[in-house]
Amino acid sequence: MPLKDFSENGLFWDDGDFDPQKDLVSTFKEISKATGFCLYLFLYDGEREYRFTFSHTNGGGDGPKCEDFFQSLAEKATCSCEEKKQRNLIGCPCGAKALCGTICVGEGDKHGCHSYWYVVVGGIRRREDETRAFATYDLVGSILERFNKCLTTAQVVKTKDILNAIIKVAPVIIFAKDKDGKYIKVNDAMCSFLGKDPEKLIGRTVFDCYEQGLAAKFHESDRRALESPEAITEKISLPDGEGRLRSGHISKKRFLDQHQNVAGLVGVFADTTELDEIRQKISRERTLLLTLINASPDLVCFKDSKGRWLLANTTCLKLFQLEGVDYVGKTDIELAELTHPIYRDAFKVCMISDRETWANRRLCRYEEEIPVPGQKEPRIFDIIKVPVIGDSGELNGILVIGRDITTLRQLEAERLKIEKKLFQAQRLESLGVLAGGVAHDFKNILAAILGNAELASIGLPDGHEVRKYLNGIINACEKGRHIVSQMLSFAGNEGVEEYSKIDLSKLIKENLTFMNTLLSKKASIKIELAENLPPIQGNVGQLTQILVNLVVNASEALPGGKGQLVVKTGVAHASAIEGGTYYKVLGGNCQEGEFVYLSVEDNGVGMDSDMLDKVFDPFFSTKFHGRGLGLSAVHGIVKQHRGCILIKTKKGQGTEFKVLFPALEEGYAERAVEKSEAISNTGDTRPGQEKKVGPPQRILVVDDEESIRTLLKEVLTKAGYNVEVAENGKEAIDIVANDPKRFHIILLDLYMPVMDGKETLEHLNRLGVEAKCFVSSGYCDPKLLAELKKLGVSGFLDKPYRLTQLLDLLQEHPGS
Repeated sequence: MPLKDFSENGLFWDDGDFDPQKDLVSTFKEISKATGFCLYLFLYDGEREYRFTFSHTNGGGDGPKCEDFFQSLAEKATCSCEEKKQRNLIGCPCGAKALCGTICVGEGDKHGCHSYWYVVVGGIRRREDETRAFATYDLVGSILERFNKCLTTAQVVKTKDILNAIIKVAPVIIFAKDKDGKYIKVNDAMCSFLGKDPEKLIGRTVFDCYEQGLAAKFHESDRRALESPEAITEKISLPDGEGRLRSGHISKKRFLDQHQNVAGLVGVFADTTELDEIRQKISRERTLLLTLINASPDLVCFKDSKGRWLLANTTCLKLFQLEGVDYVGKTDIELAELTHPIYRDAFKVCMISDRETWANRRLCRYEEEIPVPGQKEPRIFDIIKVPVIGDSGELNGILVIGRDITTLRQLEAERLKIEKKLFQAQRLESLGVLAGGVAHDFKNILAAILGNAELASIGLPDGHEVRKYLNGIINACEKGRHIVSQMLSFAGNEGVEEYSKIDLSKLIKENLTFMNTLLSKKASIKIELAENLPPIQGNVGQLTQILVNLVVNASEALPGGKGQLVVKTGVAHASAIEGGTYYKVLGGNCQEGEFVYLSVEDNGVGMDSDMLDKVFDPFFSTKFHGRGLGLSAVHGIVKQHRGCILIKTKKGQGTEFKVLFPALEEGYAERAVEKSEAISNTGDTRPGQEKKVGPPQRILVVDDEESIRTLLKEVLTKAGYNVEVAENGKEAIDIVANDPKRFHIILLDLYMPVMDGKETLEHLNRLGVEAKCFVSSGYCDPKLLAELKKLGVSGFLDKPYRLTQLLDLLQEHPGS
């Protein structure tokens, strides 16, 4: 035990080791036992509270009540260095008295001590005990002061050991110099850097360690550090022990002695050579990266895991009008407040897609619209977002790349529109081919019906009842032929027609009266015809059919038959047609040049897009009584005339059909198929009438329809001809091959299986056949007819024809 003697004169310790905490407890126990007083000690160190109780009672001053009472006093106590000797005698719950006071053991300030003891000497019953209590109190105070001094010394020693250990293992150079610049302390890092032992550095100056010029710079730096109360930091370069130049930052700070005089300085040098090289490399790579992304037409942006912008290229900043704005570290919401208000919604959408990308933890693709100030339509961007995920799975940020695909989307929309029109054109073309095929077959049927009806009427008197029924059949066939003509008009293949110069305004004037009869009494028609129009090339009948069908269609579009129609003509150039407000239904030929147009406009119900796509379909109509081939026939006729059809319509506001025809240039020569070479479909003579027929002539009938072959053989035989029949061209060639001059006349169907009419004619010419050849068909393209004429065709019969027409033809053109 360090306690050797306890008396009024004081307390003495041995010179040996002393464990402050253990020996202090033992000492206070011994004091309590020797004096008979209870000792209560409460320590406050500014953060925590400690309580110690040492009780060897002599009948008072102890117990839980007394201890709690003293605890409450200690909690209310304060201490200042000036009042540390203040002591008070107070009564305690047990009936005895206690001597209480505070003893400062820490450095004080104006608010009091940082730490202090609240000391209680309890169990004072007699007056003579008070003197001993004061002596005991002073003894306890003396012990606590010496304990604190001992503890502080131990802490200083311990702190010094810790600091020495830190300096020794620190990877940076640490040194200390006296005020004369001599090294008084160096760490292992400095010795390793310079390649010298500590003994060769301690007591030396920079002039002993470095080249003189460099040493002078260091010495000047030391001077400034010694004069400045603040630390100084600077960038330096110095050679290591092998002569390699190293760079880094050095910091110096002076220190004072116990008399507050400058005693020297400490310095720390951090070698940042490798770090500087890494920084330079990163800087070069960053510059390269910025150059690359700024050269990109795509917007590029990188954000951290909190959505704060770290990097953005020029395209991105220009798009959001953030040029010149300090965007780094700001979120989308913050940036939205720094730019045009029009971008706020776009920033909100961007934040939502960022969160989705982070949630999915994979590359995500979005199509986002970004408005642009001053533009009506937003720009469309294809956005790619890539989450940046660390090795441990943490989200480090997000990379955003956006490409402006507005033009691409516009082109796609235009392509879809063109494909839609092309599909419609192909559909109408297919329907046209179908209609042409049906019309051809139907004409063959009508020819058989008409011929047999005429044949049955031979020899019947005019008033015969049967003739009335037969005439009904003949009239029905004529109506059927008219329907077939409409089908061929829709197909654009009506066949042999006469084309001439036509003044479109004049044509409309000639049909004004007829047009008025087509309108409801509640409707009115307004005519606006341009004068001195360039002529167009066309067929009068077909153009009249276009006018009638468009007027009828417009009239039926008027709700309740009430409204107004406007019929106009004029001239338009191709450049004014393209890119307008019209929907081009048929316009492949309207590429350049001048056009004459016919416009029929109504203020009726109008059409939506679905109706617009089907308006030229055969038999499509929104009106019960409007079923038929009206507008379909218009489509075919306009196509045959190499024209265009434009439509402008809006649901509930009416429709305008504008039909354009190429204007003829000066010096135009009429293109026409001479009607004289196409057989007229009129004639009043009946089969069986007496005709001047020469010597019996041999006729070869070539037709794939058995009913027509049978009918013609019977009629022509009755008319005095020798008739043979063939089912197709090959069979006809086989018949003629043995005797090419056997027949005077050949009646040849144009469209047949195995071998058609044109191929048959070519074979007949090679065989040297001199017979007159007449071609019959429900349809013949004008170009094909021209080729047939070159092959020697003498005439053309349009099915269904009257038998009287055939007999008249044979009488007018007897075979050779």
